Amino acid sequence: MIDARGYSCPTPLLMIQKAIKEGNNPATVEMLVDAPCAVENVSRYGKKTGYKVAVEDKGDYTKLTLTK
Repeated sequence: MIDARGYSCPTPLLMIQKAIKEGNNPATVEMLVDAPCAVENVSRYGKKTGYKVAVEDKGDYTKLTLTK
Protein backbone atom coordinates (compact mmCIF):
# COMPACT_ATOMS: atom_id res chain seq x y z
CA MET A 1 0.00 0.00 0.00
CA ILE A 2 1.44 3.33 -1.08
CA ASP A 3 0.17 6.32 0.89
CA ALA A 4 0.51 9.38 -1.33
CA ARG A 5 -2.01 11.51 0.57
CA GLY A 6 -0.75 15.04 0.96
CA TYR A 7 1.28 14.94 -2.25
CA SER A 8 0.32 16.56 -5.54
CA CYS A 9 1.45 15.41 -8.97
CA PRO A 10 3.90 14.42 -10.16
CA THR A 11 4.96 12.89 -6.81
CA PRO A 12 2.21 10.17 -6.63
CA LEU A 13 2.92 9.20 -10.23
CA LEU A 14 6.64 8.90 -9.52
CA MET A 15 5.86 6.83 -6.41
CA ILE A 16 3.71 4.33 -8.34
CA GLN A 17 6.25 4.09 -11.17
CA LYS A 18 9.01 3.31 -8.66
CA ALA A 19 6.86 0.70 -6.85
CA ILE A 20 6.00 -1.07 -10.11
CA LYS A 21 9.59 -1.01 -11.33
CA GLU A 22 11.09 -2.22 -8.03
CA GLY A 23 8.39 -4.88 -7.65
CA ASN A 24 9.00 -6.19 -11.18
CA ASN A 25 5.43 -5.51 -12.32
CA PRO A 26 3.55 -6.86 -9.28
CA ALA A 27 0.09 -8.33 -9.83
CA THR A 28 -1.52 -5.78 -7.51
CA VAL A 29 -0.54 -2.29 -6.40
CA GLU A 30 -2.69 -0.16 -4.07
CA MET A 31 -2.35 3.58 -3.56
CA LEU A 32 -4.11 6.21 -1.47
CA VAL A 33 -4.28 9.73 -2.92
CA ASP A 34 -6.14 12.92 -2.09
CA ALA A 35 -5.36 15.01 -5.18
CA PRO A 36 -7.76 14.75 -8.14
CA CYS A 37 -4.89 15.11 -10.63
CA ALA A 38 -3.18 12.11 -8.99
CA VAL A 39 -6.27 9.96 -9.56
CA GLU A 40 -6.25 10.88 -13.25
CA ASN A 41 -2.50 10.53 -13.78
CA VAL A 42 -2.04 7.28 -11.86
CA SER A 43 -5.11 5.76 -13.55
CA ARG A 44 -3.80 6.73 -16.98
CA TYR A 45 -0.35 5.33 -16.19
CA GLY A 46 -1.80 2.08 -14.84
CA LYS A 47 -3.91 1.50 -17.95
CA LYS A 48 -0.96 2.37 -20.20
CA THR A 49 1.20 -0.25 -18.47
CA GLY A 50 -1.41 -3.03 -18.69
CA TYR A 51 -3.14 -2.76 -15.33
CA LYS A 52 -6.87 -2.65 -14.67
CA VAL A 53 -7.60 0.31 -12.41
CA ALA A 54 -10.29 0.34 -9.71
CA VAL A 55 -11.10 3.72 -8.16
CA GLU A 56 -12.82 3.87 -4.75
CA ASP A 57 -13.90 7.21 -3.30
CA LYS A 58 -13.33 7.07 0.47
CA GLY A 59 -14.57 10.57 1.25
CA ASP A 60 -11.47 12.66 1.92
CA TYR A 61 -9.19 10.43 -0.17
CA THR A 62 -9.31 7.93 -3.05
CA LYS A 63 -8.03 4.37 -3.10
CA LEU A 64 -6.61 3.17 -6.41
CA THR A 65 -6.10 -0.55 -6.97
CA LEU A 66 -4.08 -1.60 -10.00
CA THR A 67 -4.32 -5.28 -10.93
CA LYS A 68 -2.99 -7.34 -13.80
